[in-house]
Amino acid sequence: MMRSAGRQPYVCWQCLSRKESGQHIALNARKARVASLSSLASSTTPRPTRQWGHERRQGLSTSTSLLDRKKIRTEISDEALEDFALPYLQDSQPKKTKKSAKLSIRQRLKQWEAENPEPFNSIPSDFALPDRPINAFTSKRSEHMLEMENIDNDNATAQVDDQDLIDTQVTPRVQAGDLLELMSEDWNIGVLAVCLGSFNGIDHFYAVTGKWFASSNVKSGFIVKKFITNPADLQPVIDALPSTVGDMSILVELQKLRAGPTREHGAGLITKMLDFQNASRQIFLNNIERLSNAYRHLPEEEQLMTLGEIAEFLLPPKLKQSSTGFPPAALYAVYNSLTFEDDAFFRSLGQGTAGPSSIIFQVAATSDIENVARVERMVRDHYSPELLDRKSRREHDRLEPVLKQARLAIDHSRKMREWSSHGMLGPTTRVLPASTYSWSQDALTVIGVIHMWAASDVFPRNSKYQWIGAAVLRALNRYQDADVLDATVGWTFLQEIGWLMPWEIHARHSLRLPGLQVNRAGGLLPSPEEQQPAELAQDVLAPLRQDFSASTVYCIDAPNAKEIDDGVSLEKTDKEGEYWIHVHIADPTSRIRPDSPLAKRAALMTQTSYLPGHVDKMISDEAVVAEFSLAPGRPSLTFSARLNEEGTLLDHKITPGRIGDVVYITPQDVANAVGPVDAGIPKVSTPDVVLEVGTPPSAEDEAPTRKMTKPDELSEQNVKDLEILSKLAAAIHKVRIQKGSVPIFLPSPSADFSLENARIEHTPSGFLACTNDPYISVKYSVSGGLHPIVDDLMGTANQIAALWCYERGIPIPYRTNLLAAQNEEALRAYTQDVIYPQLVAGKQPSLEERRTLRNLLGGHDIAATPTFIYTMGVDIYTKATSPLRRYSDLLVHWQIQAALLEEHKRQSREQGQSPQSLVMRKFDKYNLKPPMDDKQAARLGLPFTASHLENKVFPHLRVRERHAKNLANNEGRNELILQALVRAWRFGEGKKGQVPEKFTYTVVNAQNACVRGRINYFDLWAEIDLENLAGFSLISNMRVGDVLTVELADVNVHMRKIVVKPVEFIKRGPERRRLFAEHEQQQEEGEEEQAEGEYIDVVHEVLQPEER
Repeated sequence: MMRSAGRQPYVCWQCLSRKESGQHIALNARKARVASLSSLASSTTPRPTRQWGHERRQGLSTSTSLLDRKKIRTEISDEALEDFALPYLQDSQPKKTKKSAKLSIRQRLKQWEAENPEPFNSIPSDFALPDRPINAFTSKRSEHMLEMENIDNDNATAQVDDQDLIDTQVTPRVQAGDLLELMSEDWNIGVLAVCLGSFNGIDHFYAVTGKWFASSNVKSGFIVKKFITNPADLQPVIDALPSTVGDMSILVELQKLRAGPTREHGAGLITKMLDFQNASRQIFLNNIERLSNAYRHLPEEEQLMTLGEIAEFLLPPKLKQSSTGFPPAALYAVYNSLTFEDDAFFRSLGQGTAGPSSIIFQVAATSDIENVARVERMVRDHYSPELLDRKSRREHDRLEPVLKQARLAIDHSRKMREWSSHGMLGPTTRVLPASTYSWSQDALTVIGVIHMWAASDVFPRNSKYQWIGAAVLRALNRYQDADVLDATVGWTFLQEIGWLMPWEIHARHSLRLPGLQVNRAGGLLPSPEEQQPAELAQDVLAPLRQDFSASTVYCIDAPNAKEIDDGVSLEKTDKEGEYWIHVHIADPTSRIRPDSPLAKRAALMTQTSYLPGHVDKMISDEAVVAEFSLAPGRPSLTFSARLNEEGTLLDHKITPGRIGDVVYITPQDVANAVGPVDAGIPKVSTPDVVLEVGTPPSAEDEAPTRKMTKPDELSEQNVKDLEILSKLAAAIHKVRIQKGSVPIFLPSPSADFSLENARIEHTPSGFLACTNDPYISVKYSVSGGLHPIVDDLMGTANQIAALWCYERGIPIPYRTNLLAAQNEEALRAYTQDVIYPQLVAGKQPSLEERRTLRNLLGGHDIAATPTFIYTMGVDIYTKATSPLRRYSDLLVHWQIQAALLEEHKRQSREQGQSPQSLVMRKFDKYNLKPPMDDKQAARLGLPFTASHLENKVFPHLRVRERHAKNLANNEGRNELILQALVRAWRFGEGKKGQVPEKFTYTVVNAQNACVRGRINYFDLWAEIDLENLAGFSLISNMRVGDVLTVELADVNVHMRKIVVKPVEFIKRGPERRRLFAEHEQQQEEGEEEQAEGEYIDVVHEVLQPEER
């Protein structure tokens, strides 16, 4: 990041402080600061202190600062200050301030400011604001700089109503005894620490530095599970914790007071961590040549690689342990080598619960690394003094021709669209012919690096490469109106030159993963394999297929759905009140092999993306989708459940089949045909707020992809079937509610997007000329589902798939909650008393409450060993009902298919004998066992063993699912909403008054140099920075729960950030808990100010799920 050269020439911070307007101000501020500290030191009486149950280390005693302040006297003369000041500041002297009696320090400082009204030009700090680049290279860095605010990632959100069961958190749930590296993104510092456990929803850690930390949402790139196996080793440190309250502000204050366990308490843990650290360091030194030049020994193409896979290239095989691969210390050596200086080219994307080998990295292509070095050299040459004469510049400056080309493109763009500082261009004001500029190879290289910086977010905040893009933007001399030349300006530069669309979504590029290429005109570029006709194998399950033509299959979906991958049918039994429900699922795996190009592409896509305007199908070949979508005579894999009218599962089976009669019908028409069904789902109102910009598309409905059946076209038997199916689905739903399922899903904002009236033209050089603008409509919609028949019966099919595989010991991607079983009682109490009543009342739980719920659940994960899913009210779960749209469903089908074939092979030669089952155990949700070993899986012909899934498949699947969900449901959707907001608020599009002038704002937290909360407009996150907070309140006086009236100050679409300015308080939140309640008393001049402190006793309010 670089200061813009628009309003003033670029200068460094030292020169900036030398400006004439601020010369004497710096000295005055320096004297005032020293004077206030001196006065404070000389006028404070002792406060009551609290002994924390252990002796302090010498030099760190809080009692010294609290009890002995009055012994400290600081005498500083004007001469000393003049010696301390810089020479060019010594001519200015502060005005004399009359000493007033009975004035407190604060009042005296206010009087001084009133008598010295000159503006203060602050010197830029090395401590960057949130989302800004960080100077982590010229500043001193130490592992002792790590503080609680650095490791507590308070910007992340926790999921409650998560039907996808995909955790958006990068760090997996940690437990007592785990070793992890606490990370500070601000300073690129990593410190090893042991997790002490979770207390009242907050994790506590003890670091190798002897410091105690706590975090409600810790960020870590490296975890060793069960590093400490004996709880007794943790107990001395736990006993010495100063507090275990669930209030981060209290814990932060305690750490600032150096409270917490001493090194004596944690000596055993420190020794073990040091042994681990030293062993890792020795491995690094023994292999320093390869580890210090890792990218030279890895494949040249961009790809996702686990830490274990990277270690295979960098470490000698002799370091491997026989059964578990490389030991954690060796993997930590590799991890440190990848993240030590600048991890721009080795981007850590998180870790699962399988251990450090499952940490996954996005490894940059060698060509990208070389291009960054090439552009860096070009920029340095451009600014080199020896090239200032014109002749040398023409001969050696390769950047200047690129700048000339870019300036022409920018000037052409600004004739049609206004540049803005909001991370997007303004709407079209006039239409001109597309430019025909020819871009050189050097220009494309420079643009590619700026794309890496501003679009792909390759360079972290502390990267040494942040300066390159800023230097190019400054040389362009076109962005004088920008406050700082940061990645947001780089993003708008790419839009202005036609490299990106004016309505492009940043998340499409920042969340892109290797193997997938973004089409800059929308969607993804097809792979070479996709451009060839797909080759399908013969149906391997053909001999096993059962004829279901006697039953009518009901496919319930929207009329424009193209992937018809599920349907249901009903079969009566010989017992009154019991039925077989058959859930028929499309069966592409019967003809798509796990190692086929189609399967490999599906693994890269992971799932169909439904981001508005950029729908990308997992299987893009429409012929393949049509071949397997359910229709009369099509194959299916049928999951059958025998149920009674109370919704109890009595029996289950999986059968390859072929369906007959099919009825296609919408969920609404099902509801109209059968009437209301009591499923116990509370009613919820949907807010009628609408934000709309652009010209709406034509009102013509998209033609149905198949013949849809209306309610009056249903036969009498069809209606009876649907009535029974609806009642059974309602009964299943009630059973799940009793088991803890989320009772209702509240409405959430959604965006509709149409390019019908916009135009995208490709120029000869491959750039984009975009005219007019898309239509965006934002409103609330219910995220629950289509109809109980669809939601609950599909959930039953997924449960049957998981149960069937578990009984046979088959490893599949089970959806798990790591801690749900051991915290079941606490979960039931917390959800029934705290979370669910709020949802039923139409209110979202607070962020802290949602995080507490996640801590009790252990988050969502994928594993080969199952756990039950509390928030869905199911004992065991996987995903198997959408194999045309989700890769994890394909994995389940391949495993089931192999098991079905093996059971068929074992069929007795005696005619009429049923196949021999592979069932090896019964299901017990409190005693769930791991799957069969790899050798047995190989003997049965399973395509995937448990170890292969855990070590090779799940790390990639976990990351790709998370990115796909973030793109479609979170970050991508939010950018569309912010685009509409900027177009309406800043450029006046749409109906007048649809964006209020003032909003109601609720504070969620006030940490890390800004206040964060939500506005009552689509429940959007917004922050109040220090600039807008100035003159309204000190950040220390802001409370969680404060309700304010605010105005929009800025919206940055690229950074997905809203900044608001406070106007007035509506309601104050509960007073912040403090360790000391201070009461200032004004006294006569020369007398000490009394500051009596009342200690607020902080007790161990322990809720430690791990020890249940």
